[in-house]
Amino acid sequence: MSTPSQPSTTGHHDTDTETNNNNPLRPIHLLEQYQLYVEIADRTTRRREAANRFYAALTTIAAVLFGVLVLDQIAIPASRHLQALTIQALTIQALTILATGSLFAAALSAVWLLNNNSYQQLHQAQRQVIKNLEQHLPVAGYSEESTDLAQNPGRQLNLLAKLAKIEHYVPVCYASLFLTIAAYAGYQAWKLIG
Repeated sequence: MSTPSQPSTTGHHDTDTETNNNNPLRPIHLLEQYQLYVEIADRTTRRREAANRFYAALTTIAAVLFGVLVLDQIAIPASRHLQALTIQALTIQALTILATGSLFAAALSAVWLLNNNSYQQLHQAQRQVIKNLEQHLPVAGYSEESTDLAQNPGRQLNLLAKLAKIEHYVPVCYASLFLTIAAYAGYQAWKLIG
């Protein structure tokens, strides 16, 4: 059986099992919610970092595989003095695979960029919720940290903003590279066929 705690400022007796409808933000529950939400925001950041590593690894592997494909299917047969028709057929096949694979890798880069945008929007929403919760706490450390970084432009905020931009530019660069490779491979295959 629970015992009533000290009377609250609203004139109600709170217990650990009762819900105070007049004051839904009880300090102990608010602090627990705040701690939980900060932990969730931290986990989301770690998931975003893991997703970036995953996409960077996939696109890098794709670039290496395309390089090996070009070397193996185009450059090496040409150096073996095979019949011209065989070399042309191998080259067309390799260029077609290269163009198709590059388009797939460009699409993967676009998904990477969309994923980054989603994580950034989620992070901004989480920051806002944390700041709203802090309005009901005696100390607003997260908000004060953001304000301090914004008032001192030479500090970490600039670095974080630059890293966030780089996080978006990398997939765009990969997509541009793969689209260029696809266009070049498609053009070369078309020249050989035509």
